[in-house]
Amino acid sequence: MNNPVITVLMSAYNAEKYLREAIESILNQTFKDFEFIIINDCSTDKTKEIIEEYANKDARIKLINNATNLGLTKSLNIGLEEARGEYVARLDADDVSLSERLEKQLEFMNKNRDITLTGAWAEIIDEEGKAKGFIKGETDETALYFKMIFSNQLVHSSILFNKDSIVAAGGYNEKYVYAQDYELYSRLLTNNRIANQSEVLIKLRTHNGSITRNEKIKAFYQQAVLEIIKNNMSKWTNIDSKTFDELAQTVIVKNSPIELTWGKYRRCKTTLKKITIAFLNGKKVPKISRQKIKEYYKKINKRMLKKLLKSYLPTFILK
Repeated sequence: MNNPVITVLMSAYNAEKYLREAIESILNQTFKDFEFIIINDCSTDKTKEIIEEYANKDARIKLINNATNLGLTKSLNIGLEEARGEYVARLDADDVSLSERLEKQLEFMNKNRDITLTGAWAEIIDEEGKAKGFIKGETDETALYFKMIFSNQLVHSSILFNKDSIVAAGGYNEKYVYAQDYELYSRLLTNNRIANQSEVLIKLRTHNGSITRNEKIKAFYQQAVLEIIKNNMSKWTNIDSKTFDELAQTVIVKNSPIELTWGKYRRCKTTLKKITIAFLNGKKVPKISRQKIKEYYKKINKRMLKKLLKSYLPTFILK
C-alpha cells in the first residue's frame, strides 16, 4: 500500500461537542490523498464512539486509544511515530479546516521545498461558529523570525510540516504541556525555514474549555511561554533574570500590575535594542523586512512608555 502524501494529526480529549464538525472538515477536503490519525486521549465522553463511527465509514481514519490520559504533547508524538505521510497537518478537535486548506498548503510546500513548516491565518469563531475576528500572523519571513522571539506568530491548528524534518528535530518537547507548538517553532528557527501563508485556511474556536477562557490553565500556559521567550532572547543577547522579569511583566504579560520606573524602563529598552541590533546584524535583512522589524520594535517601546506613564500619572495628579 502506498503511503499518503499527508497525515492529518488530531488529538481529542472529551471533544464530543465539536468533534464531528472538525472531522468532517478534513474528510471534505478537496485534496484526498491523506490519512487521518485521531488519538483518543482516554476520553470519558462519547469521543471514542464518534471517531469509531467515522472510521467505520472512511478507511483513511486511524484511531489510536491512549490507555491513560497523556495530554496533547505526548499524544502528538505518538501520532508522529505512526504517521506515514511526507507531510503532517495539525488540527485540534474543536477547530475547522476550510475545504481547500490541504490543497493550498501542499501547493505552497511543493513550490518551496526548502521550507520545513508553514502556517496560515485563522478566523476566530465562538461556540456557535459565529465569526469573532481574525488572527493574522506575520508573513514576511525575516520579520516573522524576529517577532517569534517575543510572541508566537503561528496558529497550531493551521500548520503543515515536513515529517522527517520535525522528527529529526526531536518532535514536540514533552517538557511542555502547554505552548508545545511555540517551543517547536522556536527550536526549528535555528536550522530550518518556516513560513506563514497570508490566507485564512482554518477556523479557530474559542469556548469555555479554551486556554484563553480558563484562568488556571492560562497561568500555566503563560509560564511556559515566558520560558520560551527567555530562551529566544538569550540567543541574541545575555539577559539576567531580573531584567527579563521586568521586561516580561512590562511587555509580554497582559494586565500586569507591575509599576514601571525610569530605571526599569531604561534596562528593558537597552535589552530590546541589543536584541534588535544583534538580529539585524546577524542576518541579511531586506529593506521591507528591516522596516517591519523597526516598526515592531517601536510598538514594543511604545507599550513600555504607556506602562511608564501609568505608573507616574498618579504622582503628576497629586502634584
